[in-house]
Amino acid sequence: MKLKAIAILIVTGGMISHSALAGTTSATLTVDSIVTMGTCTAQLLDSNDKEISQVAIGDVYISELRNETNKKAFKIRFSGCAGLPQKKALVKLTPRGIGCGGYNANSAGFANAKNGAGAAGRVAVEVWTTKNAEIEAGSEIFNCFSPADKTVNLSSVTATQHFDYDLSAKMVVAEGRQLSDVTPGEFLSPATFTISYQ
Repeated sequence: MKLKAIAILIVTGGMISHSALAGTTSATLTVDSIVTMGTCTAQLLDSNDKEISQVAIGDVYISELRNETNKKAFKIRFSGCAGLPQKKALVKLTPRGIGCGGYNANSAGFANAKNGAGAAGRVAVEVWTTKNAEIEAGSEIFNCFSPADKTVNLSSVTATQHFDYDLSAKMVVAEGRQLSDVTPGEFLSPATFTISYQ
C-alpha cells in the first residue's frame, strides 16, 4: 500500500509540471549591446619615455650626412589593447603636405617642408623600424614614395603590459644628390603615422 501511494504521488507530480509548461509556447529575448572595433592606446615617445609630437634630431653637420651617424631613436608605445582578434597593428607613415626626397622627389626619404633662404637643401629624413636605423637585423624603412603597412605583433600587450615599437630617424643626402650639393639650413618634415588594428 505504501508503494502504491508513492507511485501515485510521483505520477501526479509529473503531471503538474507538465501542465504548467503546456501554456508557454514562446519566450522573448532582447539583447542590448554596443559592437566596437578592437583598439589600443598608442603614444609617440622619445628614448626617455617622454611623450612627443616631433622627433628632434638637433644639429646635424654635413660630414655626419656622409657617415649617416645622426640617428635619433623614438618609439610608438602600444598599451591597453582589447578586442584584437589577430593581436596586431598595421602602421604606415605618409608625408603630410610635402613631397618625398630625392632628385625626382620619388625616394624613400621624406623631403624638407621648408624652402628658400634659410632652409636646408638636398637632404631628406629616413624613418626606420628599429632603434638604430638600418643597422639592426630586421630593420625596414618607411618608404615616403611607396608607403606600405608595417606589421606590429601585439600579442604580448595586456591591460598592464605595454609594447614599444622601436623606430629611428636619420638625416641623409637626398637620393640622386651628392654631399657637395647639400646646403645648410633648417629642416622640417611633417608626416603622419596611420595605425589600424586587427
